[in-house]
Parts: sequence; C-alpha cells; structure tokens
Amino acid sequence: MTPVKSRVRGLLELSGKRSVFLSVFAILVLNLLLKNILGVNENVVLAEARHFGDPSWIPNDWFLNQYIGYRLLFNAMFGQAARALPLYILSIAGRILIYFIFAIVVDKIARTLKIHVLFVIPAMVLFVLFQSLVAREWMLGGLETKSFAYACALGALVALTHRRYRPMFLLTGLAASFHILVGIYAAFSLTVAMLLSFRSHRDNIREILLSSPLALMTAVPALYAVGQYLADSATVDSLRAATIYVIERNPHHTFPGAWTKPWAVRFSASCLLFAGILRFSRIPARRDFAAYGLGSSLLFCAGLALYYTGNYHWLKLYWFRHPDVIIPFIGFFLAASLLSDPVTAETKNDDTQAAGSFPPWVRAAALCVGIVLSVAGIGRSAYAFRDHLAKIVRSERPFYLAHLEPELRDALFWIKANTPRDAVFLASPALDEFYISAERAMFVSFKHSPQTDSDNIEWYKRIQILNNGSEHREDGFAMVDDIDEAFYRLSPGAITSIARQYNLHYYLGKKGARLPFPAVYSNSAYVLYTLK
Repeated sequence: MTPVKSRVRGLLELSGKRSVFLSVFAILVLNLLLKNILGVNENVVLAEARHFGDPSWIPNDWFLNQYIGYRLLFNAMFGQAARALPLYILSIAGRILIYFIFAIVVDKIARTLKIHVLFVIPAMVLFVLFQSLVAREWMLGGLETKSFAYACALGALVALTHRRYRPMFLLTGLAASFHILVGIYAAFSLTVAMLLSFRSHRDNIREILLSSPLALMTAVPALYAVGQYLADSATVDSLRAATIYVIERNPHHTFPGAWTKPWAVRFSASCLLFAGILRFSRIPARRDFAAYGLGSSLLFCAGLALYYTGNYHWLKLYWFRHPDVIIPFIGFFLAASLLSDPVTAETKNDDTQAAGSFPPWVRAAALCVGIVLSVAGIGRSAYAFRDHLAKIVRSERPFYLAHLEPELRDALFWIKANTPRDAVFLASPALDEFYISAERAMFVSFKHSPQTDSDNIEWYKRIQILNNGSEHREDGFAMVDDIDEAFYRLSPGAITSIARQYNLHYYLGKKGARLPFPAVYSNSAYVLYTLK
C-alpha cells in the first residue's frame, strides 16, 4: 500500500471512530454558530467579561460595577480575550469552543448508551430545536457560562455510569463554579440517581465518601459567590427582592403562571419513559440516565409545589432551570439509544444484549429509519446555516446590530466616537445593545439586571423611576414595550431630577419632543441632549 493510500485509509478510520463527535460538532456549528451573534445573553455576559478584563471600559456604569460572583470563573477565562478581541469575534470563537467541548461529551454519552451515529444526529438536531420543556431555559446557543456548566454536569453523569466517582465529583464542583444553580441541581440529580440504583453503588460507598471532597475543591468560586450572596441578603428585604426577580423580571423562567406553552403532557410522558427504563431496562447506563432524569423531574415538581402553595419568593432559586433542558436532552438520547438496539445488536457480545437477537428485517428497517432521520436532520441544519449566513451577508454592518433601525445605529455610533468615555447616559432601558454599540454607561437596562438582593431592589427602583414611580402594567419581557414608551414620555422636570440625583451627563431622546436641553447631535429620529 502506498503512503498516500495508507494516510487516506488512516483518516477514514479516524473519521469513522469519531463520527459521532464530528456529526455533533457539525450540527451545532450549522444550527447555532451564526445565529443571533451578540444576542441571547451575550450582550450581557460579554459586556461583563470585557469590563472585568478592563475596568476602564465603561468605568462609571452602575450595573457593570456590581459583583456577579457566579460568573467569576467565566469572566476570568474570557476577560482578557474580551479586552483584546472585538466582542463579535469572541462570540464566534467562544461558541466554537463550547460546541467542541459539548461534542466530546455527547460522543462519550453515545458510547455509553450504545447509540448509533444515525440516531445521534436526529437526537442532537431535535434537542437543538426543542431545548426547553416550557421555562425557556437553554443549554446551547451563544457563549454563556451556563453552557460550560451543563457540559460539566453531563460529563459528571457519564462518569457516574462508569462508576468513576472522582471525575464525577470534580466535574460537579466545576459545574457549580461556572453556574451555581446548575451545579447544585446536577449534584441533587446525581444523588437521586445513585439512590435509585443503590445496589450497584453500595460496594463503592467508601470510594464515594473519600471522593466527595473533590467537589468542594472545584467549587471554591461557587462557595465564595454563595457567601457573598447570603451576606448581601441579610442586609435587605430579601422577600421583596425575590418577588421582583420572580414576577417582575423573570416570570418566563421561574413563574408557572406566566407560561404559555403546554407542558404537562410532555413532562408526564418523559417521566413515564424514565420510570419505564429504570424499571425494565437491563442496561445499567440507561437506568442511570433515566434515574438522573427522574431526579431532575423532582426539582420541577418541587417548583410546582412552591408555586401552587403561594411560596413565590422561593421560586427565585430557578427550580425549573435544570429540568427544563435536562428532561428533553435525556429523553431524546434515551429514545435514540432504544432505537439503536436493532442496528447495534449484532456487534454486541456483552451481557446487556444478546447478539443477533433482532431479525434481519428489523435491523434493515431501523437502518432505513436512521438514514431518513439523519438526512432530514442534516438537511435542516444546512438550511439553517445558509439562512443565518444569508442574513449576515445581506445586513448592514455591523451585522450584529442590523436589527436596529438605521437612525438608532447612527446615534449609538456617534455617541461612541464623540462623547467622553466616562459619561453616563439616560437611554431607554429597552435598548439591550447600548453597551456593545455605544460603549458607554447607562442609568439602567431591563436586560442587564443584577443578581444580589440589594442590587435587584435598586434595579427595580430605577425602572420605576422612569415610569414616574409607578408599577408597570405587564411583567417580564411583556413589560419592555411599556418601559420604552414611558421613557420617551419623561417630562423635562423628571429628566432634570434624575440627572441631578444620579449624576447623568446625556439623554438620548426621540425627535419632536422639544426638550429644553442643549442638543449635541440629531438625526431624523433621535436627538442627544447634554444634561450638564
């Protein structure tokens, strides 16, 4: 065999061994890499990371100068990169990194659950399309700290199925350091999984106990953040802060009364699937995954119990966050594992499945189904990538602000180029892109809300100030339009009062308001006034 043929053969063998990894990575890149760059939560977390790496960037902003402890590890990882690179480049590079890590994790899951690549592909595509059960949580999308946390949590689950307790605890602690609640709820689900399959773990009790402190080692940033949060909560009205956070700011995530999508049937069907596999499956890895899914389902039920008993303030702990994405993920991949049995059975020689136990026609039918589903999934992914790329190519530069009206973009770019770097602006709280476009401080932003109780109360106070001290008619994202309308109705006296109290320098208003302040810039839609 010639050296060239030998190399080609080696590459083909390598790609065959890594077919799941390559497929998952390609699916994530095609579906998500170019989708809504600097959208989702990136205009929050990357602005924070940039400020963390360079405090002189937007130095006087109230929100950016608040301490958000659970993002400490993420900010330490990406702070300097955010300082050196344009944020849209960092968004793309960071997404590639998390998709690469996640593809490794899914490859491990597929090997553990014996999922054929033909069923990994549709399972992955379906999860990308339907990540949330009902509470609008997501695991994969933009560059976000919780994406790393979920990758660690799933890695810990894989470690559990192989009875590798040290990496399980290390990864669980690391998940908490990336995102406290994801790590804590992952630890709870792992505990439930071990209890439901206690007989298979009881011979390893000593190893489990000796390994458990490893979670505390990798969770040091999380423990520090928890301490900071508890110290802050002790000094303010934590009940009021929780009510603001649950009902006013994040009802779509935390408050079942705000949910609009049907979820009961899907949740119940998922629980039945997990319970059935736990009871009847002879494959230990499947039982572990099903038990983990049931553990996460208990968190969902706990949140429902708190809601129906009126204990709304406890919902600030995001009881639905972990199960909202874990239940669909485990459901899709357990279903893929079951569908893979006819295809993989002939190559198995272990105790979990007798070789050749399926008739040839069943194997052929399963292969056909897998091929059809995979082709459909790949086709859908390619179409999504083409659509995202076309939007970028057709859009005005910068493409990540193409959704803004041109007059607003012009005003924001003028602000960036012509105003002092330490100036503070009174701009509409509905303007999520102010930090990443104008690169100046702002009085308050709806999207950029803090996490500690004291800062949360202050955030809502500022939101109310812009509505003449009154409550808004709507809650959550439905409130944004009200906030925007109220902002542009502010009277000159209110603007002057706010500017004096909070030392603001500029007001960005709309044309036609006839405000008695010196105008330093205007276009056909917006006017920038100086308040000093």
